[in-house]
Amino acid sequence: MESAARRAASFLDDARRRAVLERRVRVVRCRLREDRLVLDGIDGGEQSFRLPESVTLAACSPEEIRYLPQGSASGMTVLLRDRRGRERRLGVGSFTGLASVETPR
Repeated sequence: MESAARRAASFLDDARRRAVLERRVRVVRCRLREDRLVLDGIDGGEQSFRLPESVTLAACSPEEIRYLPQGSASGMTVLLRDRRGRERRLGVGSFTGLASVETPR
């Protein structure tokens, strides 16, 4: 669970980095049914992060986040849950655009 949460946060931070380096808006969408996060088309394709089988993408609010070229973002909360019922929340702040991992109470 911890590794999956850290890797998902890293994927989101990489999307922010791409927005800054490429000087363009980048969008990450949650695909709940597929348990994956998808970065908008790169050269006609898409880059995605799929969670391990033991972890599900339980919720995303909102269902997509926009990273702006200056590094800020529209903000997002992602809830991950494993088979044992443990949860981790990823929060992406709108001011910094950086992802953080929290243990929900």
